[in-house]
Amino acid sequence: MMLLAGIILMGWILIRRQIKARYRQNAQSRNDHDFAKTLARADKPRAIPLASAPPETQRWQAEMLDLQRELKAELDMKIVVVQSLIRQADEKISQLSALKQQ
Repeated sequence: MMLLAGIILMGWILIRRQIKARYRQNAQSRNDHDFAKTLARADKPRAIPLASAPPETQRWQAEMLDLQRELKAELDMKIVVVQSLIRQADEKISQLSALKQQ
């Protein structure tokens, strides 16, 4: 009789733990979903960014966009150079391995 009561008690405790864990997981999921919706609302693009900002801020933004364009162009050029050097190194390696096999 005590064994049966112990098994029932253990089953009840395990089921109760599962229910609480599932509730906590669902609550966290709801919180994450609400937070994601809040972020999505905040990240919506506006027609003209910083349209109501002071002129100094708008000038600063324009300068930053120009700087971004220049830096991107420099990086793209460096990437092209590195790819070219890698291609040349691969060709030299294949030539050397062909000479080595002869």
